[in-house]
Amino acid sequence: MPRMERSEIILEEWFGKGGGGGFDPARAKLWFSKDEEFDTHLRRRFGDDLRRAAAGEYDEWAKTPRPSPPRTRRTNPPIAGPNI
Repeated sequence: MPRMERSEIILEEWFGKGGGGGFDPARAKLWFSKDEEFDTHLRRRFGDDLRRAAAGEYDEWAKTPRPSPPRTRRTNPPIAGPNI
């Protein structure tokens, strides 16, 4: 499996399927709480990736940042006020 595909798997695991590069806010609860089951899951699924990253094998990921999701242009509604 190409490493860039692996990076997407890792990001999806951490941020959830937020679509468009976003994140699932419910995932943030996992980031700041102690959950031994979730920690064990991450160690089993991504422990080898951590060792490879520490050895510099994933350094090229920093050279190719993940693209930002497209932004939608937000327009403000007209402000109602007195006609002068």
